[in-house]
Amino acid sequence: MLDRKSLHTQAIVDDFVAPVCDESVDILYQDQDILLINKPSGLLSLSGKNPLNWDSVHYRLVHGQDGISPAFPQALLPHRLDLG
Repeated sequence: MLDRKSLHTQAIVDDFVAPVCDESVDILYQDQDILLINKPSGLLSLSGKNPLNWDSVHYRLVHGQDGISPAFPQALLPHRLDLG
């Protein structure tokens, strides 16, 4: 049984901050069901746990970026080809 007085919790802190990426996401192919993009090197695929890592492919697709209009609010990232 757990003694509640001796239970300690510790917040997980993500110290990593991704460098700023000024390059835009390029749309290579688009139809009603699929959006194929080229992600610039250095841009996160998904926003990080650290609030400073908000910029990502997913964020840009959902909220829009210059050159991507309209935004894709239901965009999902189903697979990363660089991860096995």
